[in-house]
Amino acid sequence: MKTKLFDTILEVVHEVTEVDKSDIISTKKDDDYTEARVLLVWFCKLNGMHAPVIAKYIGRKSEESVNKMLRSFHEWNAASTMFRLYLKKIANTLPARLEAVAESDPPTT
Repeated sequence: MKTKLFDTILEVVHEVTEVDKSDIISTKKDDDYTEARVLLVWFCKLNGMHAPVIAKYIGRKSEESVNKMLRSFHEWNAASTMFRLYLKKIANTLPARLEAVAESDPPTT
């Protein structure tokens, strides 16, 4: 389920920001990539994923880089109008997508 959750969030962030998925999870430091990556990490955290798990999915060696991104979220939110627009669009789109994933994943007994 974690992989489906991550993949769904990554897909929505990609669609909204128009940044390639491979660039979102890369180590590239251009603002567009970093902005999308921070959004990805933020929504993963909001949906119950822990920093070490997120780090694994985005190819980082430790959770510290994830925690740094989470701390930078508020700076991005305060400084960038586009970031706030992306944030709102993702927040509006993601719940329905996650619900569809949950419904397609049969419960285990």
